[in-house]
Formats: sequence, structure tokens, C-alpha cells
Amino acid sequence: SSRNRHLGHGWACSGSGRRWLLLEVTDLSEDPAAETTSKRPLSRALVLIMAAATGLAVANNYYAQPLLPEISKDLHLSGAVAGLIVTVAQIGYALGLVFLLPLGDLRDRRKLLVVMSVILAAALGVLAVAPTAGVLLPAAVAVGALSVQAQILVPFAATLASDEERGRVVGTVMSGLLLGIL
Repeated sequence: SSRNRHLGHGWACSGSGRRWLLLEVTDLSEDPAAETTSKRPLSRALVLIMAAATGLAVANNYYAQPLLPEISKDLHLSGAVAGLIVTVAQIGYALGLVFLLPLGDLRDRRKLLVVMSVILAAALGVLAVAPTAGVLLPAAVAVGALSVQAQILVPFAATLASDEERGRVVGTVMSGLLLGIL
């Protein structure tokens, strides 16, 4: 990347097969996903919106639990199939941690969060009107996967905050995350 400075190179042997590789060392002190912002103080309203967004994103994994009896009755599902809703959402969350969360370090977090929010809204819409388990369960996987935006919002808030306010901002956003879990 053009943002990384080349610090040097060397040779290393890989295993006993005597394969030699050229290793490049780059300066990773610059965050490739860091936004270029002027570090003016964040408004209290923006910090609270980010805290609410973080809490709502993480809460998506838990909304269905108290509604399982109603969902089961409405869609004529057995208790076991209705219980799968929460299970597949958690599987989606695990997939999101593996495949989506690393994008927060590689891409512009602001744009990534916007795209994830739009897709999450669509998945929640499908989840809300799903006529069958065949539609509901994949939507639950998508909602679970996209709920990792909570883990992207926290470092995004930290990069937007000035040094003087970073602790307060991150603490407020993390409070939103914890309230969403509750």
C-alpha cells in the first residue's frame, strides 16, 4: 500500500525444502482504515447515536428469543425449528466475526458501516415478513452476521475522537453495546 513505508527486506528459509522467500517488512503503525478527519470534538448527540447504533446492532442477536413462542405459532413451526432461529443467528454472528469484522481494518469504516446498515435493514425487513422458516432462517443468519457492525463502530468512534475525549467516547459507545446485550 502507498501508505506503508518499506523498511527493508530479508531472506528466510521455509521448512526443510529450502524454499527461500523474500520477506518485506512494512511500517504498520499507520492504520489503513483510519479516516482522515480533523480531530474536532464530537458532539454529544453523535456519540449517543453511535452508542444507540452499537446497542441496537448487538441486540439484533437477542430480539427473537422472547418472541419464539409467537413466531412458532404464527409460522406453524415446531419448538425445535423455532429454536433454530436463535441458533442460526449466532452462527451468522460467528461468520460475521470471521469474514466481515476484518473488513473494518481493511476498508474505510464509514463506508463499510453504511453498506452494512443498509443490508442489515433489508435483512431485518425480510425477517419481519418471512412467511416460512425457509425464508426466516437465512434472514436470521444475515442479521446475525451483520450485527458485527457493533464491533466496527467502537474503533470507528475511537478514531473519530480526539485524544482528550477518546476515553469518554469509547466508554459511551461501549455502554451502548453492553445495554444492547442486556
